[in-house]
Amino acid sequence: KNPGRFRAISVLLVALFFGGLLVMTLARTARRALSRIQGGLDISPDAPEIVNARILGLKNFAAADAGKKWERPQLLPNGMEMERTYRMRPTRMANQSIARLIDQVIPGKSKILGTTEELDAARKIARGLKIWVSPIDRYAVNCLTVGKQCDKNLGCWDKRLSLFMREVFSEVHPMEADFIFIPYFQYCYFYSSGCYAEIGSRGTDTMEVLSMLFNQTMNILDRHAPGRNWTGRFVVPFSHDFGGCVRFAMEENLKEQLIVGQPPVLKHSVVLSAFGDWDDSDCVDLKKDIVMPAYIDYESLEFQNGVVPKSSKRKHLIYFSGTLDFDMRKPGIRRTLIDKKNYKHPEKHILDHLESRMEYNYILHQTIFCIGPPGVVGWTGRVWEALYAGCIPVFLSEKTKHPWEEFVDYRKFSIILDFSYADKLEGFLEAMDMKEIEKLQEEGQKYREMFIYRAPYNQENGPFAFMFKSLLERKEVLDGRLDVRDLPRSVSRDQGWTEEEQGGRDPDGR
Repeated sequence: KNPGRFRAISVLLVALFFGGLLVMTLARTARRALSRIQGGLDISPDAPEIVNARILGLKNFAAADAGKKWERPQLLPNGMEMERTYRMRPTRMANQSIARLIDQVIPGKSKILGTTEELDAARKIARGLKIWVSPIDRYAVNCLTVGKQCDKNLGCWDKRLSLFMREVFSEVHPMEADFIFIPYFQYCYFYSSGCYAEIGSRGTDTMEVLSMLFNQTMNILDRHAPGRNWTGRFVVPFSHDFGGCVRFAMEENLKEQLIVGQPPVLKHSVVLSAFGDWDDSDCVDLKKDIVMPAYIDYESLEFQNGVVPKSSKRKHLIYFSGTLDFDMRKPGIRRTLIDKKNYKHPEKHILDHLESRMEYNYILHQTIFCIGPPGVVGWTGRVWEALYAGCIPVFLSEKTKHPWEEFVDYRKFSIILDFSYADKLEGFLEAMDMKEIEKLQEEGQKYREMFIYRAPYNQENGPFAFMFKSLLERKEVLDGRLDVRDLPRSVSRDQGWTEEEQGGRDPDGR
């Protein structure tokens, strides 16, 4: 009824819209400028960034006296140069914080270790080690809270470990540290490429983020612990399948192109990863690296009324129903396992895909043997779920180190065979005596906690406890109190059962 008023309101709304865009643009520009001053990382070792103690979490520690800087390791492989002109990503979500990350890990909690008793238990399993944890900056927090792929996979343990370490060693100064821990979220930086920073018009990749984090950490060490030699004392988690091969590809035709082995900066660092294949890859060095279990969340395990049925009471002999596409370690072996032509009594086994988690857990509790073939790496993390349910793991693996082999003999609770047994499993397993089988199952229940991540992660028999035990051995080597040749690296065997250990069984026997 009043065209003039309508036009005035329309003009006002348009002005408010474009005014809002202008304010948002100015705010974004200001954040970027501020990030370059306070949080930006200069890749050049000759011009370390201005350390803002409040942002970097060192407000309680005075800077050490100026001294001779230690010789920094080479960051990137030869021939790979990183542009120095880059910008940090602006914050894209409100209310981001470490507390929010912890709430994602343990709903309703703002700390991993919420009580004095939990913190004391965590420091007890640390075995007196002093580890300085490099800050988890706001750009990493941004990646972890925005990235949709960062918490829905077997790589979740890196986030939990980093938050755990941050609380356990909150009072450690760099000058007194035995190790320097660098929080690195490999899975997130790969699948949410560019969430951390930008170089020109593209986002940073996994190798570039790693070099930036190392540079940031070394700049802090130069300021607060100058002169110390940190060779061999960096500890970095790599949760993706390829571990220390920071650049990688899941496609077979790109594998050789992108897997370049560990970059120079990791050659003298402790790499924590699930990758343990030592025959044809430079992704792991068992003289220094630690093989971790893939992430299995205790909360995801379901129990059949809290009872683990004995092997003699179970319905099925063999279970395997894994993904067929990820068999890069031994192409075709998974299809061999599900081919029912390789079984005389296929009705005894579960070789078909299961539709639900409930059905999966039920089958684990009703099957005697669960097969763990190689995938991208030499073993699959699902075997730990099977072990917890009382299903005896059968590893088909060659020249692969499994988690915590240096502390426990896998032959006490599992069966380890080479690849050639993929089409002979039924005859081999049927020939086993039930008393022998139930002994394996009984032993497996003693060791199952070693492979399961249970909040708040401070159990004396949990994965982090064994990680600290491994780190203590490496500290003794670095301090000259232990010869690396004396370490119990693994059980003395070639990842397979010898003919004598197989007891003369005929794998083709029916």
